[in-house]
Amino acid sequence: MEFKLNEYHNNLTDEQLLQDIKKVAQDLSKDSITRDEYDLHGKYHSGTIRKRFGGWLKALDKAYLPSSCLGETPGACLPTKAGSCSE
Repeated sequence: MEFKLNEYHNNLTDEQLLQDIKKVAQDLSKDSITRDEYDLHGKYHSGTIRKRFGGWLKALDKAYLPSSCLGETPGACLPTKAGSCSE
């Protein structure tokens, strides 16, 4: 039986997290991504990103990706006609 250590991502910079968000969006050919999409395709966990930036939508904003108002608690952010969040 082979023993394998889990890879831990200590001391990640904000830029490393933001670059991975952008990479996932690019890989999926999307302007914006949800937490679920990131968790499936990202290198880290969306919870780490939410903690670092104070929420998923704030992380998308820092990564210069449009907020689709998806990926947060249902009903917490509803899109307006302009496509931005009402809260």
